[in-house]
Amino acid sequence: MPRKLPLRPTTCPENCYIRSWNSLLTPAAGTNTSTSKMNRICLECKRTFSRGTHLRRHQERLHNHSKPTISGVFEEYSVPQSPITNALCGADILHLPAIKAHPERFDAFGEFLPRISSVGSWKFSYSFEEMRNITLGEMIQSKNPLKVWEPEAETFTNDCFKAATIMNKFDAEDNPPQAHIMEIPLPSLEDQVARIREVYDNFTIYNRKLVAANVTPKYALIDIHYDPGYTIVTLFGKPKLIPIWPPTEENLRVFRGQFGQGNKFLGCYKQLKGGVFVVLRDGQTLLLPPYNLHLTFSIGGSIMCGYEVEAIEYFPAMITCLQMEIKFLDN
Repeated sequence: MPRKLPLRPTTCPENCYIRSWNSLLTPAAGTNTSTSKMNRICLECKRTFSRGTHLRRHQERLHNHSKPTISGVFEEYSVPQSPITNALCGADILHLPAIKAHPERFDAFGEFLPRISSVGSWKFSYSFEEMRNITLGEMIQSKNPLKVWEPEAETFTNDCFKAATIMNKFDAEDNPPQAHIMEIPLPSLEDQVARIREVYDNFTIYNRKLVAANVTPKYALIDIHYDPGYTIVTLFGKPKLIPIWPPTEENLRVFRGQFGQGNKFLGCYKQLKGGVFVVLRDGQTLLLPPYNLHLTFSIGGSIMCGYEVEAIEYFPAMITCLQMEIKFLDN
């Protein structure tokens, strides 16, 4: 069987275009070129790779070398200054791969260390436009009220007109809306969920929640929070900056001290310890263990689509986190 070409070319983190090239091969006489292995090339450095996994590792190394700080990411994408961006640049947050050089941070995360996977959450590869159309179709057909988060009022509304405006302009370059749509059910993708080996081969999955999507415009912020389940989400669209802190007793205590208040991250970022950040890009999947404190900052308009699973191996650690939270609430 001839190898299928990807539905669309991917982009290297260094903005070099990458695609499969038959012309790089020089098959021996009599070789069926339709079954020959195709090399992949990074047009920035002209290196070729025989396997997609090798190419992805190369991309990661380029990205890790050139963009090790949040301020560097903001400079690359010309993100304007704001209280949030200044706080992110001033917080104690390292690029995720750099954690290997900081054993104390690595130990603080332990089994809660997040990962980035190049494998999508779905059996089929979807483009940004395809996922946008799927999400819009589900919004139109949904019988449940839409959850539109209004950052200025710090509350959810069920404003269908506002939701339609967000869907029309969330990837606009000028004056994008700052409200965003949360937890849009995607029942049409329920039977398309892929078995991600990093999760399903390492953990015993007890339960899986329904597939849902968040639609976030450019520069939108989802304030610091945690998810109780193991989160598996794939990004479609422009990059998203995601700082993550381990669920240590001190970090959970600081977070709970801001509970019920607005702008939680601005109120506690100086006290949070051991943070790392990732820049999630189109087609990449974030594997986020439960109780990790995190926020998301949209560098551009995007759709984050995925689900949560409950892994039996995490139950003891989750109980410990819950006990700590109960203690903080009692105090």
